[in-house]
Amino acid sequence: MAEQRSPKPKVVGSIPASPAIIFRISALGIFHNESRKQMSSPGTCWNTSPTKRKVLSMSNGNELTAMLRGIIKEEMQSVRQEVRSIVQEELKPVRQDLQELRTDLQELRTGQQELRTDLQELRTDLQELRTGQQELRTGQQELRTDLQELRTGQQELRTGQQELRTGQQELRTDVNKIQKDVAIIKKELSAVWDDIKRLDNRLSTQEERAIR
Repeated sequence: MAEQRSPKPKVVGSIPASPAIIFRISALGIFHNESRKQMSSPGTCWNTSPTKRKVLSMSNGNELTAMLRGIIKEEMQSVRQEVRSIVQEELKPVRQDLQELRTDLQELRTGQQELRTDLQELRTDLQELRTGQQELRTGQQELRTDLQELRTGQQELRTGQQELRTGQQELRTDVNKIQKDVAIIKKELSAVWDDIKRLDNRLSTQEERAIR
């Protein structure tokens, strides 16, 4: 930012005339008075003819006016130049402050642009965060669903294991029963074989007797 400067005193009112123009105007006034005295003094050539005095007075007045205009023109040019210099000198700090103000304004605009860019990036990050939160919630819901399905599967597995244990128990019972039945059948078959052997022995004995 531009540093604060104490304002310079401004020139108020009309610009004072320079000593040169005052001296020239005074000299012209003296010359004009002297000319009028010579024209009005007795015994001069100007006093003899009113028409000549009128012509000379007009001629001196025109010359005086032309000289005054030339002097004023020269002095006005000098005054204008001086005024321009004063104005330029007065405008230097103003222009410097204006340039610093423009620089500060440009920096401010650059900072605003950077702030807008950062704000846009923040909005983008916030949107991505919201999207991530939504995806996280969806993932959590899917995880809860999978967990519920896992628990259901575990319950079904336990039920299946219980049914398997019951089936195994029933199978063991059936095997034991079959083993008992097989043992009984073996005993019955052994008794039948014993009866067949005895019958065979009897038949053999009877055949032997019949042959004799």
